[in-house]
Amino acid sequence: MLKLIKKIKRNLKQKLFKNEKIETTYHCKMDDELKYFCREAYFKKFKTFNPVAFEEDWNKYINLKPFKINENIFDVLKDEPNACNFYDERVHFIIRNATQFRLTQAFEAMKIDMTDPNVRIVPEEGNIGTPGRIAKMYVGANLHDDSELLCGRWTYKPRIASFPEDEEGYTFVEKGIPITKMLDLTAVCSHHLAPFSTDFKTEAYAIISYIPDEDMLGISKLPRLAQWIGSRGWLQEDLTKAIYKEVKEVAKTSNVYVKLYKIVHTCESIRGAKSKKGSFTTEAYGGAFKRKKLRDQVIQGL
Repeated sequence: MLKLIKKIKRNLKQKLFKNEKIETTYHCKMDDELKYFCREAYFKKFKTFNPVAFEEDWNKYINLKPFKINENIFDVLKDEPNACNFYDERVHFIIRNATQFRLTQAFEAMKIDMTDPNVRIVPEEGNIGTPGRIAKMYVGANLHDDSELLCGRWTYKPRIASFPEDEEGYTFVEKGIPITKMLDLTAVCSHHLAPFSTDFKTEAYAIISYIPDEDMLGISKLPRLAQWIGSRGWLQEDLTKAIYKEVKEVAKTSNVYVKLYKIVHTCESIRGAKSKKGSFTTEAYGGAFKRKKLRDQVIQGL
């Protein structure tokens, strides 16, 4: 009996080792295919056949640490002596192509026919296919692309212009007069990667209101700043707080009020509960806006 038990254990150990070896070989092969795919795209994009340059950028990509879905890569790298040593247009391009490669695998796992003209990738025609389009939607075309759903994870922070207050010494803080901007805002649910937006309900809106201390922000900068933050993965509550904190920092005042009103989440409206009337409202505020009367005045003035 003892000999039989030892034999069973030995056979089981050999089997487990064999399976582990097969799995390791499989992953090595997949990693090689991924690297080859990215390398060919890299050579074509940057019109170079320099394998040393690619290896350097590939290693930068490999060594980039994962960061949260609602973070920006430059914020993550801000403590590095020189962020561009770790992340630039070439590394971003590798990230985008690696994402396309993995999404193609996901499509194949879902048994989607990759020869379908509506889905397939035709590199010689510049057709990146559906996996490539989704990769672009979630990674962006480049470091300046502000048009894609998750581009805020990968792009530079927008320049925030500011102007001094009235030279005659009139102060908005003493008078308690807020500057209020209504804006469109689209973000992405971190649970489903489905958008939520002010665009899906007529009465929905997003506002940022603040009372300047020394400087006023350019009128177009608040929407750009909010959208840069929003173009990541969020819970709406956390997004509202993040916009509040960023405006508080750039405007150098604690008198900030942010409200996202009747926002429709497509992860609820077009799937799951399929609620056609559901919406969500959140607020974040500080300083003078802790007074409900002031917040009500801002809303009534819209």
